[in-house]
Amino acid sequence: MGKLSSAQEMDCCDYYKQGVSSYQLGKRYGVSAGTICHILVKHGINRRPLKAFSEAQESWICEAHSKGMSYRELSQLFGVATGTVYNVLKRHGVDTTHHKLHIDDLFFERIDTLEKAYWLGFITADGYICKGKLFRLVLSSVDEPHLEKIKSALHYEGIIRSRVRDRYSQSALQVYNKTFVTYLGKALDRNKIVVMPRDLLSHFVRGLIDGDGCTAFHVYKPTGRHYLLVNLCAKKSFLMDFVHKIPFNYTGSFYPSSKNGDVCRIQFSGFKALSLLNWMYKDSTDSTRLDRKYERYLKALSLAKSGKLGGVK
Repeated sequence: MGKLSSAQEMDCCDYYKQGVSSYQLGKRYGVSAGTICHILVKHGINRRPLKAFSEAQESWICEAHSKGMSYRELSQLFGVATGTVYNVLKRHGVDTTHHKLHIDDLFFERIDTLEKAYWLGFITADGYICKGKLFRLVLSSVDEPHLEKIKSALHYEGIIRSRVRDRYSQSALQVYNKTFVTYLGKALDRNKIVVMPRDLLSHFVRGLIDGDGCTAFHVYKPTGRHYLLVNLCAKKSFLMDFVHKIPFNYTGSFYPSSKNGDVCRIQFSGFKALSLLNWMYKDSTDSTRLDRKYERYLKALSLAKSGKLGGVK
């Protein structure tokens, strides 16, 4: 938005008198906080003193910044200008230059443990790299504990950020480390299954299913029996390689999930679905499982034991 109309200027003055900050008004009208200040002076409105933080708030701001929260995020959280946040940090002697947060930046140099294989699978499905130096992993806030698991695996000091987008609550992990991103980029391949020891393949697949797969039940009402379904969505070239690498014969179809057919979905059901999950979860650990999907696997085992799982011998 460009120059404000006279009516908008008067509205700004009224809102400011009611306690709305110049920063918040600038966001509302699409102009800078400085433009709002100029309008206030123009209409003879006395400026309020800069917002004062309590000692506890200033301490929290310094700690949050040291863990990776940016000026912009802190200013939005408190409804102040970024300069106000900067002044708090300078007053407390906080280094305001960009600094690296500790992380095991060689984690993906070699895929030689079940933990590395799992997280590579999960990131293949759900993560992305931006401009060769920034890695982001965004999940529903329901799955925020899973971000804590990868943070622990990477020994990462950064914070998990929360946001609401299109009415959906999300949690995000962001890593700005060129060495880490370089090795991760070399390990990732969204066109085919990456080469790794055969005993680690099940863990990689579990990461894929946790990231871009779906485990569900269809209930046949006349009998009350549950039918297990496991789906995976990815590029068709990737899925074709996937069905050749896993130790199960896939005879189903590749269901298009995009207009050009480049992205497809495959589906396992009944006995094959349970066999896939049994193979995936064998030797798995709590730190390499998405809790809510593992609970569905346990439910499938319980139903099979009680004879209520259809399509299973």
